[in-house]
Amino acid sequence: MTFSIGRYLIAGALLIPFGRLHAENHAAIAARLQSADNANVLDDATLQPWHLKVSFQLFDAKGKPTEQGTLEEWWAGQDKDKRIFTSPSYTATEIQTKDGLYRSTGVGAVPERLDIVRQQVVHPMPSKEDEAGAKPVLRRWNFGKVQLDCIMLSLPIEDGTPAPLGLFPTYCLGHDKDTLRASFNFGSLVIMRNSLGVFQSRTVATDITAMMNNVTVLSSHVEKLEGMALPDADFLPGTGLKKYQISFMLVPKRREGPYGD
Repeated sequence: MTFSIGRYLIAGALLIPFGRLHAENHAAIAARLQSADNANVLDDATLQPWHLKVSFQLFDAKGKPTEQGTLEEWWAGQDKDKRIFTSPSYTATEIQTKDGLYRSTGVGAVPERLDIVRQQVVHPMPSKEDEAGAKPVLRRWNFGKVQLDCIMLSLPIEDGTPAPLGLFPTYCLGHDKDTLRASFNFGSLVIMRNSLGVFQSRTVATDITAMMNNVTVLSSHVEKLEGMALPDADFLPGTGLKKYQISFMLVPKRREGPYGD
């Protein structure tokens, strides 16, 4: 896939010129990204079952608070995962089983901002699908007095122009460390991991702030994260849940906007 850079050069401080940055060997960078994945995710088969509760605050397009809500999750493996989203605009239960994903009947997919709330705690690193076809590029970024190692999953641009940092999905780690401190995407969405903790040897963001075009769109706080014995019965879809059918399209699916569906 090739991108035209003109479509993404939007106003903001996230797009940093290539000439001010540093790049290294792509294989070594990919290995660094994998090491960071191992250090920052909770949905790993090597971890013991856990229970998570996160509170969040959403904001409107002008940065004014709108609604609050919670995410609660019980995890015992890739096919034993129960999530409950509760907010004024969206409430749903999801259960991932070996037979597929079940969701509250009549409820649509999780809105993008609520998905970010979960993603930033459970799996803030890119998926294999995100990495497919991309070339990882390492660039050093001075964030105030803190130097970060930022890895961008770069894609080719039509005219061969080097992509500025933040044009494509970018993951900023502590200098020479595997701790994820920030991430941003397409020059407009930036996620700051303001407070960090450790759970079962994994680094967890306990407080995050997400901004779109320099306007805060959400903040979240981990209220509880604990190990817990979870019996199989906890992951049986009950009444009121329906199996979610995944449909495939030949054209890219439009992502939900940062301010709702």
